[in-house]
Amino acid sequence: MTAQYKVVASDGNYQTSPPSDAVSASTGELSDAELLAMLQEACFHYYWEGADPHSGMARKNIPGDDRILATGASAVGIAALIVGVDRGFITRGQGIERITKIMDFLEHAQRYHGAWSHYMDGNTGRTMPVFGMFDNGGDLVETSFLMDGLLAARRYFRGNSDAEKNLNQRISQLWETVEWDWYRGPQPGDFL
Repeated sequence: MTAQYKVVASDGNYQTSPPSDAVSASTGELSDAELLAMLQEACFHYYWEGADPHSGMARKNIPGDDRILATGASAVGIAALIVGVDRGFITRGQGIERITKIMDFLEHAQRYHGAWSHYMDGNTGRTMPVFGMFDNGGDLVETSFLMDGLLAARRYFRGNSDAEKNLNQRISQLWETVEWDWYRGPQPGDFL
């Protein structure tokens, strides 16, 4: 099947560009392996190329306010980075460099009893109250997602190089400084 289409871009103020010239694309049958490879590479490129340049983390939306980082979505970006290295889309060194950039940012970002907020400013690491004025603390769900991604990276990048050893130690340090039990509250509840 062949389809023709035009592309319109939107800026941060939702102003649209004139449409592009018409282009066409054709579909074809893919094996399961080909489909998986195509999806993995597209996902990788989204997070690799769309990452915040200061922190290496995932932006909330593109286009949009490009200062806003999404903590939980960054975990998916880290997972895509691991896939990118494993599939040869980037080198192991490039993957380590990006994870190191993320670690440099997270170690200095604003935290609440070890947890990061849902959204952070990619330039400063400070909380961005995107949901409203009371969105001003740690988000345990988003922090859990982020730590899942980092722990997967710790497991994947476990070689003998100084860079990988250092990365593993730093990820362990962040993991251990999240005060998971503080978020339980002072009174034991029915679900503990």
